[in-house]
Amino acid sequence: MFGLPQPEIQPVDFRDVSGRIRSVIDTIQKHDSVERFCSLGTKVMFGHAVFNDEHTVSLDGKKITAKTWVIATGSSPSVPKIEGIERTLYLTNRDIFYLDHLPKSMAILGAGPISIEMAQAFCRLGTKVSVIQRSSRILAREDSDMADAVMQNLRAEGVDFHLNTSVLSVQDLGDEREVMIRTKDGKTASIRAEAILVALGRAPNLRTLGLDQAGVEYDGKGLRLDARLRTTQKHIFGAGDVTGHTNSLTRQGTREEWC
Repeated sequence: MFGLPQPEIQPVDFRDVSGRIRSVIDTIQKHDSVERFCSLGTKVMFGHAVFNDEHTVSLDGKKITAKTWVIATGSSPSVPKIEGIERTLYLTNRDIFYLDHLPKSMAILGAGPISIEMAQAFCRLGTKVSVIQRSSRILAREDSDMADAVMQNLRAEGVDFHLNTSVLSVQDLGDEREVMIRTKDGKTASIRAEAILVALGRAPNLRTLGLDQAGVEYDGKGLRLDARLRTTQKHIFGAGDVTGHTNSLTRQGTREEWC
């Protein structure tokens, strides 16, 4: 263009990229360290906590009572029941930042914010990316015009999209993973990639807390909360990812949606 030679773009050194990501994570983690919270006057204890009743928690056998409780146990990646998934190596947003090399290709299950962010990032780094989405559009919770514009730009950058597509099964082929898909018109196809990223939402970490014994209601999306973030026990509150979708604050969009 304009008589100037095209610049030569060198391959990405993923070790440097990965090192930068880990250094940022290490910096953030210092603010969440045990030492910092202890310096602020908070007593930190580790263990498996289970409610015995609405005021008592058993922490690895030790009983702890309190007038008020806050449940902020966060969430974990939601892994769907797909044939072969338990025998196939896959990534989630929890471990994708700790890769030791750049995958040549990646199949991403889901098309929410995390999926699309990772699709763009890895595509620009040099990975061949395929996004598989069961509905007719990406970023389903966002404005459709904006979502369409994002998809068009990512397609122009090289990301493949398979919309209205269901995942039938996955299997590990050694150096590659295979994803069997079915399109809306009933056709089946195989997508092979070095890595699979499962980004199909998150599930609140609640099922092992003994909430039934405390009289706290919840479902697969999170705690049942009122506008003041109180559970069905008014002295027990919820915060963070465990708030789910059932309270008015969440409906107003204060909680980030992953997929």
